[in-house]
Amino acid sequence: MIIPTWFFVYFLALIVVMVLGLVVCIKKYEGYSILEKEVSHLGSTENKNGKFFNSIYIIFGLSLLLLFYFLFNAGLFNFTTFIFFSLGGISIFFVGIFPKNFIGTFPEHILTPHHLFAEIAFSSFFVGSILFIHLILDSAICLWMIIPSILAIIAGGIFFYITLFYETRKIRKRALLKNFCFWEWMFFLTILLEIIFMFILLL
Repeated sequence: MIIPTWFFVYFLALIVVMVLGLVVCIKKYEGYSILEKEVSHLGSTENKNGKFFNSIYIIFGLSLLLLFYFLFNAGLFNFTTFIFFSLGGISIFFVGIFPKNFIGTFPEHILTPHHLFAEIAFSSFFVGSILFIHLILDSAICLWMIIPSILAIIAGGIFFYITLFYETRKIRKRALLKNFCFWEWMFFLTILLEIIFMFILLL
């Protein structure tokens, strides 16, 4: 095992808490649907468990920095890949610091801290995933590790396409390929899966 035992136990517990926390937050949020609401809505004041969700975001974002450092130290990340993924981790931390309901304190035409860091996080993980695939293919080891990265790039590509060319606030239940909320969720979940696979790679 490349990582210290304490980090293995800690990060494994954190992943379990995060996954279970997502399930609980969704179930406790009356009327919540991944077709109609973004991931960040789970951290808003509309959700009774919003503070819990944001706390997980904050802890998870900081913990990712350690995970990515261990990947870099083990030679599984080059410096550029490490920087992009670390930027994503830091941005997740700030997404938790500036939750969805924080948006209301800013004028509509101003890019809010929440949206800014969410966009940085998604963009950083998207580029990082591309770089990670390149590294794995070059090393020719554990090729199965790129599966979640490929899924993240596909989901992220559709997500960014919708963001750029469609009115993201209009929910289109019947047109799944144009549904902003659904593809944000798919991108988010595939990134989470990619991180879990990276964690496995260090064992």
